[in-house]
Amino acid sequence: MGFECELEKIFALIYKADVGNNLTEYEYDHVFIGKWEGVPKPNPEEVCEWKWASIEEIEKDIKKNPEKYAPWFRIIFPKVIEYIKNKKQNFI
Repeated sequence: MGFECELEKIFALIYKADVGNNLTEYEYDHVFIGKWEGVPKPNPEEVCEWKWASIEEIEKDIKKNPEKYAPWFRIIFPKVIEYIKNKKQNFI
């Protein structure tokens, strides 16, 4: 996305999800969090579209349109929010 920031590993997990068409995602994911302020400058050869959304907007949209989000994101997102709230981090 055209920027760098320090990251903190917050957890890792294994998940398995049916993604349709007889396909299954079965992954071991590491989740990191960081904070950066500025305007992203993504490489147009790697990113065709992006948008900014608040945590609250994402929570509402996942409930309304879960099919728009990858299975891994729907699993990881609530865990990240829980981590932030428990640590009282200033990320939201």
